[in-house]
Amino acid sequence: MGAVAAVSAPVLAQPANFSNIAGFDALPTYDVVLNVTITPTEQVKWFRVLLPRITDPHRYLDIFTSSATLSADTEIALYRADGTLVASDDDDGADQFSALSFGITNPLVPTRLPPAAFGAQPPGVASNGRDGTLVNTLSGGTAAAYYIAVTRYNAAFADNFAITWTQPPTTFTTSLSVRMHTPSEQIAPTITADDISLPRGVFGVEIIANASANTTAINVDLSALGGPSNQEFIYNDACECWVSFGGDLPLTQLGVFPMTLRARNAIDDVTVRVANLIVRQDAPRCQFAGERTLSNTSGTTIYSYDTTQGDVDGPWSATCFNPATPPTGNDVWFRLRPTSDGTLTLSTCNSDTGFVGTQRDTLLGIRSSCGEAVPFDFCADDTSGCGVGTRLSNIPISRSRQYFIAVRAFGADIANGRLAVTFVPACDSIDFNQNTLYPEDQDLIDLLSVLAGGPCSDGNTCSDIDFNNDGLFPDDTDLIAFLTVLAGGDC
Repeated sequence: MGAVAAVSAPVLAQPANFSNIAGFDALPTYDVVLNVTITPTEQVKWFRVLLPRITDPHRYLDIFTSSATLSADTEIALYRADGTLVASDDDDGADQFSALSFGITNPLVPTRLPPAAFGAQPPGVASNGRDGTLVNTLSGGTAAAYYIAVTRYNAAFADNFAITWTQPPTTFTTSLSVRMHTPSEQIAPTITADDISLPRGVFGVEIIANASANTTAINVDLSALGGPSNQEFIYNDACECWVSFGGDLPLTQLGVFPMTLRARNAIDDVTVRVANLIVRQDAPRCQFAGERTLSNTSGTTIYSYDTTQGDVDGPWSATCFNPATPPTGNDVWFRLRPTSDGTLTLSTCNSDTGFVGTQRDTLLGIRSSCGEAVPFDFCADDTSGCGVGTRLSNIPISRSRQYFIAVRAFGADIANGRLAVTFVPACDSIDFNQNTLYPEDQDLIDLLSVLAGGPCSDGNTCSDIDFNNDGLFPDDTDLIAFLTVLAGGDC
């Protein structure tokens, strides 16, 4: 090193210009080498990188400069996105080059390469995680942004991206290497999701995302639309994940709204993707229907609908109405995906929806497919007891299937209509102890034993005690429902 001369330089309030280094947030191993030129007019080069959490024994991160010539005396530093200085280095690399090393402290797990040395250059300090770990503590768990500063000797680094020098400016070119590796399969999760286009006023939203196999949780943020900011997804075995919202999204404002999706793995690495929820003017057709996920408890929920911007998606056959007076109004569609078996009742009757005013004249239909010529499984007009309103009662439904519901205005289109959806879950099997023998007294004995907090009979595996799946247990209604079904009655 030469003699230190007092040379002042301005403090950098923030990285004025930086280059993005992509790929670290979603790949198990990443190694990038960049050419860096320092000049008197550009005394520091900034690089922005998005990093998941780095911690032993899962990941390491090594950053170093190198060159085949001895013309460069470098210094480097790593900053958090808020300007906090994480670490800096002068001469840990080969010769007068620089190196920072984070993560795994055992250099053999896995094998790590030291900073590159050329010719007679002395070797750099081993890459062994000596600079600690990088733990992302940002709210929401998103992958954190860091800034790498590459500059010249003799630099002093401080918070707020501040750098000062006490040597005159120089010109040189060096290589910057940034390496990260994740042993095993603990890589940051991947997640994909498509934009969703839904009509204004639809009562529910379905979001489907595909995530990698190492994902342990997915959530979605719909706060931009007034919805939940952290709603967990529901999984199936293939990790084609879906989540639904019903009644809690104010789909009245037209526009494009961001949906922020976060996929998390077991070591809290989070990958963020943003898709759009598009609220459009027209009422829904069958293939654009919204979705409501029914819970495993019985109950009635009221939803609003608007047929004024719709059309007729049918097909509405004469079996749904009196052929002598066919309907002329538009229809709107909703989609159901129940999580348990049971029965469904749909109603536009004022007595069921609580609407005060003139009874709206409607038709109702439900079917299990959206094909152009698929007839309704159940449909009706004008139910006795509610005038020109309609009720479809006790429709059997099965979990993990989709059902498409249509509400049609008979004549004049309806704004701010109301639909009552009542779900009654089915009872469990009366083979309570799952020994394949039923009906038998032992099932009742085991139910009473488990209901009282005791064990199941030896060699058997008893079901849960919420026999009628109403979400209330232990209670007498489970025992009553069991005895009723045991005697051949309905749940």
